[in-house]
Amino acid sequence: MKKISFICCYTRPDLVEELKESVKDYSSFDMEWVLIDNSDGKYSSAAAALNAGFKKSTADVLVFLHHDIEFDTEATLLSIYREAMNGHVVGVAGRKENGGPLVTTITDGKNKERSHYYNFQSESEPVLACDECVLAMSRETYLKVGGFDEVNFDGWHFYGVDLCLRAKEKGITSVVVPTKLWHKSTGNHDKNWEFYEERLRRLYKDKYKVIYYPCGRCYTNYALYRLTKLLRPLRKRTLQKRRLG
Repeated sequence: MKKISFICCYTRPDLVEELKESVKDYSSFDMEWVLIDNSDGKYSSAAAALNAGFKKSTADVLVFLHHDIEFDTEATLLSIYREAMNGHVVGVAGRKENGGPLVTTITDGKNKERSHYYNFQSESEPVLACDECVLAMSRETYLKVGGFDEVNFDGWHFYGVDLCLRAKEKGITSVVVPTKLWHKSTGNHDKNWEFYEERLRRLYKDKYKVIYYPCGRCYTNYALYRLTKLLRPLRKRTLQKRRLG
């Protein structure tokens, strides 16, 4: 039986129960739940909470995930497990190094408003960075990368993108597997989003001209970065009109 640790920082116990319910019949797995209740705000960052969860885990494969996930089939988890054991960082959504469409087939939104399509050519697709809603790896890979960066990403954004970039520097490939699992959110670009995007830019400006991540792109040249930020609201309105029209 395949042992796997689900490591989840949560504030909504009801969503955790729905997550657990979605995998309860997956007989191929011995599941360990490392659940970090952050309803009291004990942890000020995802990186700190998930690193604390790692220290409590015992399985060879670690699945760091948001509390608002429901898995679709056991095959999805088997794919995640396989790719993690192959030494990859594994996600369910991501963006390739040269940009292009979002690599995912998940469903997202509170009421399943969006279903994404991507034409997978193999059992997994290599990407530059994975979305943080599900981020899996072997224990060996976690230790090789050094876990999540609690110093530079001491909030709730870009901690997973950073981990994927550091993994790449060590020769570890990040991949996305096809799945129709449900992420009950479309993301949260709160006031701290741009703060941590700017931190990402400064950390990697000597290594990348542009960093493509699941929710967008970050030009590391400061002038281009500022221009992109100014144009972002216009681009968002254009995309919304396309969806409606």
